[in-house]
Amino acid sequence: MRKFIISTFVIAITFLASNQAKAQDYNTAVGLRFGGTSGITYNTGNFEGILGFWGNGFSLTGLLEKRTTAFETPELNWFYGYGGHVAFFNNGNPGTNFGRGDRRYDDSTVGFGIDGIIGLEFIPNEIPFAFSLGLKPFLEVDTNGNFYGAPDPAIGIKYIIN
Repeated sequence: MRKFIISTFVIAITFLASNQAKAQDYNTAVGLRFGGTSGITYNTGNFEGILGFWGNGFSLTGLLEKRTTAFETPELNWFYGYGGHVAFFNNGNPGTNFGRGDRRYDDSTVGFGIDGIIGLEFIPNEIPFAFSLGLKPFLEVDTNGNFYGAPDPAIGIKYIIN
């Protein structure tokens, strides 16, 4: 998986370096996130909401984000920001928690955390989609008193509404 991500990044940078057309900006987009916390994303202005899923639970995340041009290439943007989340866990066995610690949860466990986000986003002119590669590291405390964190890497695709 790591080789795939690095290869994809290198190919994207090589392609972008040879293409100097102006990128389209967007105000609203909806998409999918594939990673430690996979799910559905919704972007509006500088806000991103994520309804995330993993092996034994789900989370709601809100992030304030900023985008800036990367490598002087209009189609490539850095995005970065911060926010928070609430996570709800079902009964789970160790090893099924996708970055949320190898421990068991009961039905009443809820986690509260802070999140960061940083990554690169490619927005081609020809199609109304944005493609991203990033990290959403988080720290979380749950109602059982456990504290932990994870880097939460992901790739994403968003459909640009406007």
